[in-house]
Amino acid sequence: MEFTVQSAVTTYTSEKLSEITTEKLLRSNYSVKELISLIQKRLNEIGCSAGSADGVWGQQTNAAAVEFAKKSGLPTSADDLISETFFDALVNAREGFCSEPRFNVPETFASAYEYSCNGGPVFNDVWSISRHDKRNKVVYLRTTKGDTEELSYTEARFKTSEGMDGQFFFTEKGYVYKFIFVSKNCSQITFQPKE
Repeated sequence: MEFTVQSAVTTYTSEKLSEITTEKLLRSNYSVKELISLIQKRLNEIGCSAGSADGVWGQQTNAAAVEFAKKSGLPTSADDLISETFFDALVNAREGFCSEPRFNVPETFASAYEYSCNGGPVFNDVWSISRHDKRNKVVYLRTTKGDTEELSYTEARFKTSEGMDGQFFFTEKGYVYKFIFVSKNCSQITFQPKE
């Protein structure tokens, strides 16, 4: 019961913050604790880790607000941090505004990939990720025909079990949206997530 109420309140405050203009927010009847809680919630939504939205302006909330202000080109001193300009920027910031850790190795994969040779048509065979052993840096693939392949990687580069070189392409969060390698019959095999 408590979680449901908390979730509903969080959703409500998030929607209200996105609807409120800066002027209304500054002239509102929010208590200081409620206002801090709204700021914390919004900072968390855009990737600036402010901790729990408890309405207490602690070190973590302050660090998140300073990080946000710095990335927005706003003043970061204690006296100038919270301002109308800060609220404007906070309300209009996009999701993921504060950078998340950038992965230099693959972190996650699509469940299945389709592939093509030299930019030609996509083959009917689909490759599924059967296992990703992050500790040993190996990805195990299985085709719909039952064939298997192991990709041993170092950062974005990998070798197939037959010794062919390849490369992963992934987002800042480590999601592999494409990988390529060269085979005996194809100068570039391109794998992309199956939709």
